[in-house]
Amino acid sequence: MIYGKWLFRGNSAPAKGVFGVGMIYLEIYEMSLDFTRRLNGVFVFGLLALFVGSPAPADTVIVDNIDSGFTILSGTWDTGSYPTPYGDDYRWVATEAYDSGIDYSQVSWMPDLPVSGMYEVSVWYVQGTNRATDVEYTIHHAGGTTAVTVNQRVNGGQWNSLGSYYFNQGTNGCVTMDNDAGYAVVIADAVRFESSSATPVDLTMAASPAGWGTTTPAAGATYERYLGEEVSISAVPASGYEFSHWTVSAGDQVAGVNAQSTTVMMDVDKTVTAVFVEEQAVESEFRAFWADAFHSGFKSAAEIDIMIGWALAGNYNAIIPEVLAYQDNAGSGHGAYWNSSIVPKAQDIAGSFDPLAYLVQQAHANGLEVHPWLVSFRISTEWPPAGNSLVASHPEWLMVPQADMGDNDPPAQVGGKYTFDPGCPEVQEYLLSIVRELCSNYEIDGIHWDYIRYTQTDAGYPTDTSYSKSSLARFRAITGRTDTPNSSDSQWSDFRRVTIGEFVRRGMLEVQTAVNPRQPLRHTAALITWYPANSDFHQTRPYYDCFSDWEYWQSMGWLDATIPMAYFAEPNYYNTYRSWVDNCVTWATNYNRHTYIGPGIYLNSFSDTLGQIEYARSAGANGVSTYSYHGTNDTGATWSDWYSYIAGSAFSDTAQPPSMPWRDPSLAVEGSVYGIVTDADTGEPIDNATVLISGVQTVQTDGNGFYMLMRVPAVSGGSVHNVTAGYYGYSNRTVSATAYPAGATELNIILGGCDNDGDCDDGVYCNGQETCDALHQCQPGTAIDCDDEVACTIDSCNESTDSCDHLPDNAYCDNGVFCDGQETCDLALDCQAGASPCSGDTWCDEDDDTCVAYGDGDFDNDGDVDLNDFAGFQRCFGGYAIDECTPGDLTGTGGLIDIDDFTEFAALMTGP
Repeated sequence: MIYGKWLFRGNSAPAKGVFGVGMIYLEIYEMSLDFTRRLNGVFVFGLLALFVGSPAPADTVIVDNIDSGFTILSGTWDTGSYPTPYGDDYRWVATEAYDSGIDYSQVSWMPDLPVSGMYEVSVWYVQGTNRATDVEYTIHHAGGTTAVTVNQRVNGGQWNSLGSYYFNQGTNGCVTMDNDAGYAVVIADAVRFESSSATPVDLTMAASPAGWGTTTPAAGATYERYLGEEVSISAVPASGYEFSHWTVSAGDQVAGVNAQSTTVMMDVDKTVTAVFVEEQAVESEFRAFWADAFHSGFKSAAEIDIMIGWALAGNYNAIIPEVLAYQDNAGSGHGAYWNSSIVPKAQDIAGSFDPLAYLVQQAHANGLEVHPWLVSFRISTEWPPAGNSLVASHPEWLMVPQADMGDNDPPAQVGGKYTFDPGCPEVQEYLLSIVRELCSNYEIDGIHWDYIRYTQTDAGYPTDTSYSKSSLARFRAITGRTDTPNSSDSQWSDFRRVTIGEFVRRGMLEVQTAVNPRQPLRHTAALITWYPANSDFHQTRPYYDCFSDWEYWQSMGWLDATIPMAYFAEPNYYNTYRSWVDNCVTWATNYNRHTYIGPGIYLNSFSDTLGQIEYARSAGANGVSTYSYHGTNDTGATWSDWYSYIAGSAFSDTAQPPSMPWRDPSLAVEGSVYGIVTDADTGEPIDNATVLISGVQTVQTDGNGFYMLMRVPAVSGGSVHNVTAGYYGYSNRTVSATAYPAGATELNIILGGCDNDGDCDDGVYCNGQETCDALHQCQPGTAIDCDDEVACTIDSCNESTDSCDHLPDNAYCDNGVFCDGQETCDLALDCQAGASPCSGDTWCDEDDDTCVAYGDGDFDNDGDVDLNDFAGFQRCFGGYAIDECTPGDLTGTGGLIDIDDFTEFAALMTGP
């Protein structure tokens, strides 16, 4: 941080408090004399006295890229100094958009501010034609964060304002900038924090009703704040009451109307009131039902209106519609129940109607969440799958039982269905593209998976034994085995569990990073329970029969909530149901996530289902999801009567879905780091590379090179962690990443390649110095430039002497004119003029490139010049000295006999 600095230059440094006798060089970065650019100069002692005691104002702080407040949070930043940096130099890095393999790189400027207040934030950079036009600076101020985009191709070499913000005293705020921008380079130089005038405004806090709760700042008082300041406020209900919402008397509302802890912008004088209500029996609870694709429910506007009506009648707050049961459109229930560009649309939809769009619209209008239900790996019951030419063209994407391995014409079925190979990287990308489409095009509230498992133990084998991306091919490459393991092989079973888990992990990544106004989106799955229950999940059938290790997924943070399909008839499996509920609640509590129990109400009477729901509540479950919308009992009771029944019992009051504190930046204490690990030489992803943050979490990359580290400790403003990636045959590489509460930080890692420029040197002088770039890839050098800027020299690089040769080329200088002589090449002075080849008693004939002797005036060759010769001269006057006229050319004017020759002739006349 620089207010101003003195640099003493002389033979020796001066003693403390004494100016040196040598030259004094002054650099002033900010001064009260309204200097906006730094001044460099040499001052005598008299001029020096003018500036002593006039540093920058005490409430202006500048953080340059060489100061302690500047931090490289991630990536490799080079140093530059041309042409107008602030200070001596700046830092730069190529953008991610310029090369997708470039590491995510980020820097931070953190000032130590002398007082709290409003500060105008300005940035300094060096402009250039290769600069990014969309560099995003993020200001972390007292009221939160604000992003401002700057075009670094213009307005360089000066301060550029990013606006004014309220900062607390000390090192509580900062500005960050990264290389997530367009072509091609971003510059990190200096940031200035300059105190700006702040207008006082009044904040009055209140609680309603008085005595039902407290606020911070305390209710019943007025506090002076500043115009533009974002003030943190919070509310705590008294015993027997709960917080409801905030009201604001004027100006902007609070950031989170229903959040107990939030912020309010001080744009005018205002009163902010915390409203409390009497505590309800159920504060929040997830209440959903599954609506399958094989019954009526969401295939027309009328069906959707009816379904929403029953959801409201039963005081539900979420719907889980099966929008993708099969990847084909061969019959009812098959195909996409939305307008998809990936999956063929279901055929039992009228016209161009978009069921999901209408369902989302109507559900949200009535306070209901929508969580699209996707069957993970099931394709079709017929081959090829009707309407899906993409999948039909890739039979190698399917898995089969071991006995059918290698048969893809047609492929064999698994459990009566054609089924994707879960561990195939191309399958995973295809399925996750569906998730991206849903999250991008619809304001859904989450993604819900079904059949997220192997449906039979003897499965996972490839249809094409030569396909390098099948699960079996990956297994062999990772383990070094060459055999085909049987279905009970423990190592093969573990790998198949890995393939399902890595797919769930990628699902969480897509959901967490989706651009969707409903964020945070819930990532959930319908999970197998089955008899018997066991508190050791490794002893349950889902683990060893289906390779579905869903307790582990939740422990790693890959699911926001488990929805166990606890489909147990109450009279027959009374204890099994309760044991599974107890287990799920214990795991959810241990891993700080949710569990929404899924009773199979279609197996029970209304009263038995009520008993199961009440048990789940009492055990501490975060909600329920009933199966199903249409199948509500097994007693023959009218299915729709269920909704009035449950509203008159367990769901007697409305409830909001529970919030997810781990996905709330204001409450979360963990974040995540994700990316791709690739080979520096080939650019290809590395499968099964190990990625870890020591003491936090260790994972392996999937077949696409992806990894995701969850539960990474993070504090407000970000926490820097070292992330290490390694793989057999490569040196480990450790890079830093900043984790943010509830955030997802991208960090791509390159293994192999070079570590420094010396690793790339090919020993050839003339092709320039090879370098190692930020991606650990060798880049060719720039050929040695031997041009000496002398046009007539022949310049070349001499590899044997590691130097440049410069040879004169006289021919380059020759202008083709004989009479002005031979031009020559001078190694220093370039082309030099020649001297005339004719002198003395000759003149130059350019036509014949020869020297011609002057005439003597004696036309008759009698030894004198007289009137007889004048007659010859007179005859030749105005002509050229050719043959008999040659004696008349006396002055060497190019052979023309003219008045000059006459003058000379007259002087030569010696006789009459």
